[in-house]
Amino acid sequence: MFTDTIDSPHLVLPRVKARLYFGHATNDQSMPAEAIEKFEWALRSRGGEYESEMYDARHGWMIPGGRVYDAENAERGFEKLMQLFDDTLQAAETRRASTSLSAICRSLNTEWGSGGRGFKSRRPD
Repeated sequence: MFTDTIDSPHLVLPRVKARLYFGHATNDQSMPAEAIEKFEWALRSRGGEYESEMYDARHGWMIPGGRVYDAENAERGFEKLMQLFDDTLQAAETRRASTSLSAICRSLNTEWGSGGRGFKSRRPD
């Protein structure tokens, strides 16, 4: 996630608008503590919403059937991911419903409000 090369994944963070979650392993040769610290700096600099935490585990700890699978930590990490997905989907649904309602109101205003006709209530006789 963080390297000293021009194609390091952290360089795209400023373009990412999504809320992010990272679960790092304390024993991970591919992402040592120094790289995690630099990555955390990049996340803070991005200014977006994120959560990043350490798991007392080895690289690959979340993969069921893997040789270093850690069921307890994997369950915790999976719950975090599901909460992120749930929150994101609920927010998207709320935005979609709000946008649809706004479009309906604009449509009604255009069809009825601007023509001076307005809505007339009808009472049963």
